[in-house]
Amino acid sequence: DVEIDDSIYKEYTVNEARNLETGEKVKLTGVVAQLTYAFGQVPNGFYLVDETGSIYVYGAEIAGNVKVGNTVTIIGEKTYYVLDQEQSSALKHGYKGCCQIQNATLVTNDKKVTEFAKGWIEETTVKKIMNTPVTENITTNIYKVTALIKKVIGTGFVNYYIDDLDGITGSYVYTACSGEDFEWLDEFDGKICTVYLSPINAKASASDCFYRFIPVLVENENYEFNYANTPAFALEYYAKDQFLSEYLSNPALEVVTTATNEVLNFEGVTFTYASNNEDIVYFEEKEGKVVFNTANPGKATITIKAEYTEYSASINVEVEVKAPVVYETITVNEAIESIDGTEVTVKGIVLSSLVNQVGFYLIDETGVIAVTSTADEVEVLTPGDEVIIKGIKSHKVKDGYTGAGQINIYNTTVLLNNYGKHETPTNNYDSTKTLADLYALDHTEDHSTQVYMVEAVIDYVETPFYTSLQLKSTDGATTLGLYCSGAGQYSFLFPYAGQTVTLEIAMCNWNSKDYYRGCVVAVIVDGERVVNTLNFK
Repeated sequence: DVEIDDSIYKEYTVNEARNLETGEKVKLTGVVAQLTYAFGQVPNGFYLVDETGSIYVYGAEIAGNVKVGNTVTIIGEKTYYVLDQEQSSALKHGYKGCCQIQNATLVTNDKKVTEFAKGWIEETTVKKIMNTPVTENITTNIYKVTALIKKVIGTGFVNYYIDDLDGITGSYVYTACSGEDFEWLDEFDGKICTVYLSPINAKASASDCFYRFIPVLVENENYEFNYANTPAFALEYYAKDQFLSEYLSNPALEVVTTATNEVLNFEGVTFTYASNNEDIVYFEEKEGKVVFNTANPGKATITIKAEYTEYSASINVEVEVKAPVVYETITVNEAIESIDGTEVTVKGIVLSSLVNQVGFYLIDETGVIAVTSTADEVEVLTPGDEVIIKGIKSHKVKDGYTGAGQINIYNTTVLLNNYGKHETPTNNYDSTKTLADLYALDHTEDHSTQVYMVEAVIDYVETPFYTSLQLKSTDGATTLGLYCSGAGQYSFLFPYAGQTVTLEIAMCNWNSKDYYRGCVVAVIVDGERVVNTLNFK
């Protein structure tokens, strides 16, 4: 015990402290709701909860002296924390950081066990949390949700996911112990539970910024879905988000007409669509499919009706059709030939997703180029979309590197999406090379703006520490590595492991190596072409 002078610390409620600026000295009293752990299962922080809110308290020394349920008084400094290496990306997305208390000292501890207050906690959904802009101050706030908990065993680690009831929308649990600190979630694996969770922080990168979760408390209350709510649920999770708020060209969008949910065990929901002004937007049936079209500029209301057995529900979606802006564009090849650092406006067709980079390949009759952008820009694209983009043409190379590097367009904005399923121009594909030829490409020459057609065997590699996919020549003499962080990024190739297939491959060198790696654009098996859609929604 040491004597503590807390006269310079002002007493606040937790909710008041959450809204203070960085550097404010605070004195807080509340219940320890959950501990967090650093590598080695060493406590490094905890959630403090009072009748008004929750906040994270960081510090190994203080965390090592409290237990869940203790009522404590602490002093410390309010801050917003962002990892040093993520600060520039966080600033780009307007993310202030993890709302927390640092330099904390324990003043008192009753060393008893008390339940934390829950009356203030908002009941919401995982989807609403994930859709909350990172500019809002929600980190380390606790929410009550009904969610599916999933345990996924990786190579040398375990991930736990907390997903909404569609089984898709959600995020992973934040761990510094390869998942060992959340083994207590194992009993809830595969179950729909009541979860008190907190978005502890957001992962910030140049392309994206998204929340990770800390589960504070999980209760298995043997959840049963009320099937009378099926139509409303289906509208929210499967139908509503198909439409944008505004369109600059006709999307010719095939809309969903049925919905099935394996988590809630329902199928056979049907959707019908109607427009209040068919001069602006309208729906038509084509070859058994319902297609959404836009026509003249103006605002219209789309009514979506969902039906399931004797139950039904409907919602209205407002859309605006605007007259398209006319842009002066150049070809892909002209962009390739542009001076590095030049802003280019290019028209082309979305070919496929990049791998291990947030972006896509853009192609036209003159060539193909890698394009990087933000996840929000990329995920709404579809192979075959005709787009007009604006970005900076560059060679991605490290200082002092003497190779050609990776030609690309970065900081890209999609100015216009003409949608549609446009045919991929393949007139510039090179089908004269073997896998051995690709392996031997000279890294001092540019080969990053070419798509090759080769025959190869898909080879899946798994070790105790990582997984990867690579390509082998049919005679087994040549092995070509694929650029990826793990085999999962090429999951669309898993069904063809061990098979000899025809591949469309772009060669890439994002990391200034003295060799090229491959990026599979598409695989062709028995005449069927399967495109790489990794970054697309």
